[in-house]
Amino acid sequence: MSSPGLDRPLSLPEHFERFAGHGVQIELQAPLGGRRRFRGTLRGLREGRVAVEVDGNTLDLPLAALKSARLVPEFP
Repeated sequence: MSSPGLDRPLSLPEHFERFAGHGVQIELQAPLGGRRRFRGTLRGLREGRVAVEVDGNTLDLPLAALKSARLVPEFP
């Protein structure tokens, strides 16, 4: 078995709670407010919606609308 790597894909609801506070890149299946791609800080999962802080604003993106979600590697 291999490691999922630095840019680990997030797929299970538990992943969104476990990695809260980490950088994340999310792509939606369809645009929301004219955007499909979001990059920010994962804030967790609330009532089936992924909370992501992007440019100082917290967005609640529907978990069912996600096409992909990955951690963004952070280097010291």
